[in-house]
Amino acid sequence: MNKRNLTIILLSIVSVGIIFFIIGDLWISATRIKNHPSIKKDFKKINVATSFYPVYFFTQQIAGNKAEVFNITPEKSNPQSYKLTAQNIKTLKESDLVILNGLDFELWTNDAIEINKSICLASSNLSENQVIEITETKMNPYIWISPVLAKQMTDKILEGFLEKDVKNKNYYQANTEKLKTELDNLDREYKNELANCYNKKFVVLDFSFSYLAKQYNLNQILLSGLSINENPAEQQIKNIKDFIKEQNIKYIFAENSLNFQWQKNIEEKLEIKIILLDVINKDLLRENYFSRMRNNLKNIKRGLECE
Repeated sequence: MNKRNLTIILLSIVSVGIIFFIIGDLWISATRIKNHPSIKKDFKKINVATSFYPVYFFTQQIAGNKAEVFNITPEKSNPQSYKLTAQNIKTLKESDLVILNGLDFELWTNDAIEINKSICLASSNLSENQVIEITETKMNPYIWISPVLAKQMTDKILEGFLEKDVKNKNYYQANTEKLKTELDNLDREYKNELANCYNKKFVVLDFSFSYLAKQYNLNQILLSGLSINENPAEQQIKNIKDFIKEQNIKYIFAENSLNFQWQKNIEEKLEIKIILLDVINKDLLRENYFSRMRNNLKNIKRGLECE
């Protein structure tokens, strides 16, 4: 046997030995996990379902790599009118924790409670004087628009994680504190940059930004007689134009779900510009909650002529 053939045989033997060693090691590891459920559990992440984008974003930040987070509402769907699909119901059933906004924002809240008893309502630790009423029977659900109230949402979300996965308590708490620090920074930016505005009259078409206006002492004025995406009567247009002129209002604010043609038509009739603000209820892959809130701040400053 020549030297070359002997080398090949030796390499083959070594390779086979390595393969058997790896197989044996994997078998031992698998046996240990099978015989020790606690070891197996360490490899399992909890599954968490969230209702729509801001709740999903806050939950993801807290979960980090210790939980799998699934968002129920599809990217381009309206979370307030969305209806559960069969797949959504399956996801809710299989989740260890379900996190909703609450305040009747999700149409399917009661359905979710029937499907899964491990429900966390992110709004449930707000006091009565913090929640703004739209009517006697309807609360304003847009609490995430206020960085201060968003902090309270994160505290409630953290409670849900600690109930379901206490072994990762320190990890979740650290992530929550980091998130709250970012929200504190955002709150500070809003306070500082809205402190010196030429005009504090925050004229709006709906109640979506009421919490933000209240938090930063903006004088929110709802334009009555103007229904979004409906053509107003001529007398309504005249009344609003007179009001705008009397109050020296230069801009109107509205959420970015406006129909484009309706917006242009109203701008033309009222002879005023509408500034669109992001209500942050849908996922935008290119931006997150914080960048979108800062875009809103930039647009509010422009409309209120802040220094």
